[in-house]
Amino acid sequence: MRHIDRAERTVVCPTPAATSALGRALGSVARAGDLMCLWGELGAGKTHLAKAIGAGLGVTATITSPSFILMAEYEGRLPLFHIDLYRLAGAADAL
Repeated sequence: MRHIDRAERTVVCPTPAATSALGRALGSVARAGDLMCLWGELGAGKTHLAKAIGAGLGVTATITSPSFILMAEYEGRLPLFHIDLYRLAGAADAL
């Protein structure tokens, strides 16, 4: 059984380039079953980071915010499921 590290970390990226570097690094070391949750206000850079994670995973498709479709799936070294729950008030809204 794989140990699950539920550690929470706060990383401050002062520039878009730093955010891109972080995302590419996360994508390059991601393993099957890993879950990364991003939260923040509109414009905080969540989709920018998701695009960089995708790049680190080898995703070649254009990654966009799935705000109105809730989830988009992209093929890479591992599949990337980009889920945006920002507009949902609660779990029942997803159903």
